[in-house]
Amino acid sequence: TFILSGYLDKKSFKNSQLAALDADLKKLIKPYATEGRTLKLSGTPIITIRYMQFMQRDQMIFMGISFALLLILMWVLMGSIKGLLLFLLSVVPAWIAIFAVMGLLGSPVTALLMVLPIILLIVGISDSIHILTPLKRRSEKGEKDVAAVFATMWLPCLLTSVTTALGFLSLILTRIPAVVSFGAFTAAGIM
Repeated sequence: TFILSGYLDKKSFKNSQLAALDADLKKLIKPYATEGRTLKLSGTPIITIRYMQFMQRDQMIFMGISFALLLILMWVLMGSIKGLLLFLLSVVPAWIAIFAVMGLLGSPVTALLMVLPIILLIVGISDSIHILTPLKRRSEKGEKDVAAVFATMWLPCLLTSVTTALGFLSLILTRIPAVVSFGAFTAAGIM
């Protein structure tokens, strides 16, 4: 048994640096892997980057499946492509905006922030359903007054979004940096 150990400063724990470290270490040990000899990389940096890689892969799979199922659900509920487009108009801009802000601020995507798109999707769908369902009912009766639907539904939708955002914003009171950024970015994305 042979163990090679090293130390990394906490400032080096950025995903891009960890990914590069993992790739470099794999290249470094590859020539030494022979029949009967098993070489393993371990430690906090390696576990962190592998965890993030698995999370990213799973996120892509589950987001794709979730998004497809929700599109089918919205199509069934709304019964039209127009309803689907209205749904997308409520969710996609929030995703783009919040990830653009995160990029501009140089905020790393932590394991906790991996669930942000799903949370924004759920909140966006909820607001869409609260607005599009009464709109669909009115249009079935021959009424096409979109302004009347918004006049009655804007306050309930606003209040549910504000209370949800405040709940996530309360996470900034913790002393855990990953939880603080999760709470702040989720609250911002909801609003």
